Amino acid sequence: MAAARPTMGARYIDRDVIGLPEQVVNALDNAARRGHLVSVTAPRPAPDAPGKVWVRARFLAPNPGPTASPARVRLNRRRAAVATGVVAGTAVLAGLAYLVWLAVQALLAVWPVVAGALLVLFLLWLAAGRAGVCCAGLHCPGCKH
Repeated sequence: MAAARPTMGARYIDRDVIGLPEQVVNALDNAARRGHLVSVTAPRPAPDAPGKVWVRARFLAPNPGPTASPARVRLNRRRAAVATGVVAGTAVLAGLAYLVWLAVQALLAVWPVVAGALLVLFLLWLAAGRAGVCCAGLHCPGCKH
């Protein structure tokens, strides 16, 4: 099994590989074919696992590549203004809807009192209209027609 030569400044990952001898050979062979395997210790019997072997392998760490600075984000002022207006308008409409909901809930809690007060006001209005100079279309002694 040929191991890849380490490059300057490369980072390594040390791993314990435990398994049946064929499994360990296959795993190390795959890593060597990809060029990730740097070194391997001699196989030893695995503790608490009869028939299995244990090796310590060193692999090359994946290279994330050159770090590029993030692209500059340009703010479109018109879109930002529209988005701000939409959010503000939605907040105002939600607040108004909540206030209407509160008013309806309060009215439903006291609707018998409100209905009674409106009935009394209506009856007072009718009584005031008949007692005045105008008879609202009915003939009475004070209207002279």
